[in-house]
Amino acid sequence: MLEVRNIEFAYKGKQDVLDDISFDLNHGECLCILGPNGTGKSTLARCLLNLCKIKKGSIMVDGVNMNTVSPNKRAKYLAYVSQSSSMTFPYKVHEVVKMGRTSHLKFGASLSSEDLNTVNNVIEKLELTRLADNYFNELSGGEKKMVLVARALAQQAKYLIMDEPTANLDYSNQIKILDMIKKLSLENYGILMTSHFPEHAFWVCNRVLLMKNGIVGEYGTPDEVVTSKNLSELYNTPVCVTSTEVKNNKEHQVKKVCIPII
Repeated sequence: MLEVRNIEFAYKGKQDVLDDISFDLNHGECLCILGPNGTGKSTLARCLLNLCKIKKGSIMVDGVNMNTVSPNKRAKYLAYVSQSSSMTFPYKVHEVVKMGRTSHLKFGASLSSEDLNTVNNVIEKLELTRLADNYFNELSGGEKKMVLVARALAQQAKYLIMDEPTANLDYSNQIKILDMIKKLSLENYGILMTSHFPEHAFWVCNRVLLMKNGIVGEYGTPDEVVTSKNLSELYNTPVCVTSTEVKNNKEHQVKKVCIPII
């Protein structure tokens, strides 16, 4: 279990960005963090990875304190998929995915045949084989995102921290990423994702945390937390959460949608 207890964080000389944040994340769960811009969602993700050092509280994974272990050991528990990434040097896709094995290597060591098998399996799993020899910076936004996820999977961490995984993607690529996230949670990964789209919580997540001004507002299942009242208060704009029937061939499903009242 990833256990976050009472963490606080502030940038130097400024007021707290995060105040008394607590939640749990189990293997096989997907937690969606929702909140307006500037509320601390990305900062929280960076705190979990110790890229921002918390001033109070604890972050534990399977009983191990993430604030006291080496970066290499932390990388075996937590992997990060950023909103976007551009490479300074012209790396090819397979080279970017290989970077996920860095934490498993001793200083100066080369990738073993086992490392290469892991990389190749991940590339095949995410259907990136045709892009393996392409340059990362020449890929589309959706392709880049898939490569960043592949790099995280090659790391073989137990938990994936995804900061707005669908940011700047067209609708088709958003669905591809969300479908992949759901499949990974079914494969027993613990996934924490931030999002600006409340519907994502209904589509792929089983836990939701609402954040505003660095404070946790509500925490629970999507049906409990993502309500008209809570979203309207969270975003300071009227929102209606309702249900619609979806007909797909002979299958009928009832799905929840979030509609801003304009």
